Amino acid sequence: MGDGKLISEIETASGLVGKELTGWRVEIWYELRVPAEDNSFQQNRIGFFKDKDLVAAESKARKLRGEKANINTVLVLTKDGVWGQIIPGGLVQLSDEESLRAMAVETTRSKLTPEERALLGIK
Repeated sequence: MGDGKLISEIETASGLVGKELTGWRVEIWYELRVPAEDNSFQQNRIGFFKDKDLVAAESKARKLRGEKANINTVLVLTKDGVWGQIIPGGLVQLSDEESLRAMAVETTRSKLTPEERALLGIK
């Protein structure tokens, strides 16, 4: 498939984001990837998420720990909002955003001083 055809398919699919397609819909998901430990040219997928801010926070946290992280925006054809088909690409499953959110909140909270927690009303 030529690059021009691929770009055309993505632009066409982008116009379908959020529209009902007889039980199917196109959604924007965010893929978080980190470099593989054994080969700097390969990447391991952490997961797919719908919450862009959550993925950005996790990526930043990983970078602060000295790790590399990449975020890719993908279009997904899904019926249930959990399993979907990347357009174009393969079958994917939405990752557990609540667990990642809880970890991100705890990491952020742990960096606050007792005074900052009191100011924000956080225990």
